[in-house]
Amino acid sequence: MAPNVSFGSVPASAISLSLGPGNWYWRGTEYTYADNLSKVCNRHSMKAGFHWDYYRAVAMDTRAQWRGAFSFARDTNNPFDANHGFANALLGNFASYTELSRRVLKDTVLNVIEFYVQDNWRVTSRLTLDLGLRTASQPPEYDRGRGAAHFNPRYYELGKSPALYVPALDGSRQRVGMDPVSGLLVPAALIGMFVPNTGDPANGSRVGGVDGYPRGLFTRTWIFLAPRFGFAYDLFGTGKTAVRGGFGIFYDTADANSFETSVGNPPISYIPVQYYGSIDTMATSTGFLGPSTMSNQAGIGSLPLPMTMNYSLGIQHQTVANMVFDIAYVGSQFRHILGTREINPIAMYARFDPKNADPTRPGNPLPDNFLRPYLGYGSITPYEMTRTSNYNSLQTALNRRFAKGLQFGVSYTFSKVLGATGISPYFPVRQRTYGLMGHDRTHVFVANYTYELPRIGQKLGSRPLCWILDNWRLSGITSFVSGAPFTPGFTTTDGQDITGSSEVLVYRLPAPPNPT
Repeated sequence: MAPNVSFGSVPASAISLSLGPGNWYWRGTEYTYADNLSKVCNRHSMKAGFHWDYYRAVAMDTRAQWRGAFSFARDTNNPFDANHGFANALLGNFASYTELSRRVLKDTVLNVIEFYVQDNWRVTSRLTLDLGLRTASQPPEYDRGRGAAHFNPRYYELGKSPALYVPALDGSRQRVGMDPVSGLLVPAALIGMFVPNTGDPANGSRVGGVDGYPRGLFTRTWIFLAPRFGFAYDLFGTGKTAVRGGFGIFYDTADANSFETSVGNPPISYIPVQYYGSIDTMATSTGFLGPSTMSNQAGIGSLPLPMTMNYSLGIQHQTVANMVFDIAYVGSQFRHILGTREINPIAMYARFDPKNADPTRPGNPLPDNFLRPYLGYGSITPYEMTRTSNYNSLQTALNRRFAKGLQFGVSYTFSKVLGATGISPYFPVRQRTYGLMGHDRTHVFVANYTYELPRIGQKLGSRPLCWILDNWRLSGITSFVSGAPFTPGFTTTDGQDITGSSEVLVYRLPAPPNPT
């Protein structure tokens, strides 16, 4: 397969040639088995059942560098640069070349197994109970070829990661990279890359299913219990006033992509880079490795399933003939929502600390990868089941059943939806990101109506008028809904770094460290 090619500015617009994914395929298989049993015994209506889903997906690695990528862009640090992207390409002199060390075939499997038992029990003529229990079992997804890996801080060892080329000045005061161990100078493009043969480039990473490590990279409780309870009670025994309530726990299937993004991570494969070489000699040259960015990797440790708790309590009363009034409290709690969090951030104000200054560029800090707690890695954002939200509402409704050609209903809901819209690596959720969710609508009023227009033709005894004027119905739905929450924003026009970290905007910042 031909590699992708880019030429940089020639001289004003970036030009590139991408031949698409090529040789890519995806094949999915799903098997479902379900069985249910029902039995009615006196005052009990009982049901029980079983459901099993088996998913398997096979796909080729789609990371951009699998086919190779040449850059012939101009680079003043390239000793072979012809000062023109097309000229560099004609001469065969590239600024950089990247290619995956191994293209991985994803072959992932996921099982979802559920049981349930429930009973609708008419205790008395005035009281009915609904009792149930559902179990959910979803072992972590895994790769049949053991091609998934992720970073786990538990296995990271200080001092075991490779050394990084640091910025330095050569004899002519030009910025270059330097091996901090031997003092060997290299081109500036290698600053922040690994010094070869100085450590483990996958320090702290583990492969699923190897050396006793969980094949799904994380673990999960084998079974989750989801009880259900509901009741309906005729309050006065007249059949006109009912009290209803219920509680239930529900589990969701976690996003499968939260595992598949870990297929091909180091040490399964790497993305070495060659700088300032020639097409004639590239096959005999080796590339340099740098800190890996582990974006959206599989979770770490033991992860639960996303869970919802629903509950309600309300009264329904028939006021006059054909009119029913409802009022209820309805709430939900959402727990263990899937999200990601940065676990390898630079410290707050790290870029302002004089000890982190770049000695070759006064007034500038070292690149972020020199300042991270897990040296040898870039950004690490594992999936977590840590986000939460909640919904609380007062719901009222008045409905008139269809009679004398008229039916209508009006309802009003006052509610609030609160939750965490993101997770900061620096601040507690409730301090930084907890608040109204984007789908919160505080006030919702809805009216629906259906009215059969008088049959004028029938009343006048005229069949032609019946064809034209009779059997018409007027209906509609009218809604008044308050708007979405407004979130004020703040940006600086000059892109000034105000936190010295990866946090874009921070409230109630602590004082920066004293430079002395």
